[in-house]
Amino acid sequence: MLRIGIMFGNKSCEHEISIITAFQVLDYLNQYKVDLLYYDKFKKLYLANDLTLDDFKNQNFKKLKKIELTENGYFLKKKKIILDSVIIANHGMNGEEGLSATLLDYYDIAYVGSDAITSGIFMDKSFTHDLLKSSDILVTNSITYTYQDYLDDVLIPFEKYIVKPSRSGSSIGISLVKNENEKKDALSLGFSYEQKLIIEELLEDFDEYCVAVCSYKVSNVEKIIKEEEFFSFESKYENRCKDKNHFICEENELTKKLQEIAKTIYKKSQAKGIIRVDFMVKDNTIYTNEINTIPGALSYYLFDDFKNVMAYEIERSIIRKNQSKKFINSYHTNLLKISSIKK
Repeated sequence: MLRIGIMFGNKSCEHEISIITAFQVLDYLNQYKVDLLYYDKFKKLYLANDLTLDDFKNQNFKKLKKIELTENGYFLKKKKIILDSVIIANHGMNGEEGLSATLLDYYDIAYVGSDAITSGIFMDKSFTHDLLKSSDILVTNSITYTYQDYLDDVLIPFEKYIVKPSRSGSSIGISLVKNENEKKDALSLGFSYEQKLIIEELLEDFDEYCVAVCSYKVSNVEKIIKEEEFFSFESKYENRCKDKNHFICEENELTKKLQEIAKTIYKKSQAKGIIRVDFMVKDNTIYTNEINTIPGALSYYLFDDFKNVMAYEIERSIIRKNQSKKFINSYHTNLLKISSIKK
C-alpha cells in the first residue's frame, strides 16, 4: 500500500480553507495509507493523523505530533517515515506560490501539484495576465500598480476598475472602484496585503465559469451564481460548502470552448496535478480571469471520478520523481585545487 501525505495549513490568509481542502480530499484516498502533514500559522510542522475536522474547528491540538521533513519523508521522533508522494493542499502564500513544491523538491519527495516556477507565475495575477496575453488568450485590460506608483500618484487609465492584490487569494483584498471617491480606500485595502496590485478594467454584466484540468482530462464546467457584484471570499467558500451559488453546466458550444482554453493553458504552462481556470463571459466573448494551481478542495466537485483522478495524479507524480533521479545533478571538477584561487 502506498503511503501518501497531504500537506496543508501554513501562515496564510487561506489557512482555514486549506484545512477544509485536506479533509475533503482525504475522503477520496481510502486505498492508501494517508499522513496529514499540517503546518500551523507559526510554520511549525505536525503530524495530524489523530485529529478530526472538528478538532481543528475547536482548536483542540493536543494530539498533534511534531515532525520534520527529511530525505524521502519525515522524522517522527527518531523514526523515519518514507512517503511515496505528497498532495499539496496549501492555499495562498507560504505554499501555493511554489514554496511547498520547492520544499518537497529539496527533500526529494514526489508530489501532486505544479512545480515552483508554474506555481509562482500563476500565483501572481500580473504575471498570469502577461503569460496569457503572450499566448493570445484574451484577458481584461489591466495594469500592474506598485506602492511606488501610489506614492507617485500614477494615473489609473480606467474609469471603472477592480483592485486586487497581485498574489493573494482570488477573493481577498478586492475592491470595486466606480468613482474617484472610492479609489483611496480600495488602494489602501489592496496595499494592506502586499506592495503590488493588479488593476483591471471593470467588466460588468458578465457570467462566470470555472473549469478544472488534470494530466489526462478536463472537468465539467461550473457556472457561478453570484448574489453580489463580485464573488467574495465568504460567498465562494461558505456558500459552496452549503452547495449554493454554483451548478454544473450541460455540454454546449460555450462549455467546449472553455474546456479547450483550459487544456491549452495547462499544456502551455506545463502545469501538473489539478488546476482550476476561472473565466468571465460577456456577449459570447471569453476572458480568462485567473488560474489556481491549488484550487479549493482540488475542485473535486467538478470531476465525476475524482478518486480515479487522484490515483492517476499520484501515480504520475511518482513516475516523474523516478525519472528525475536519472538526471545528472552534479559536475565533478578539480576547481578547488586550482592554485591561482586566492584564499
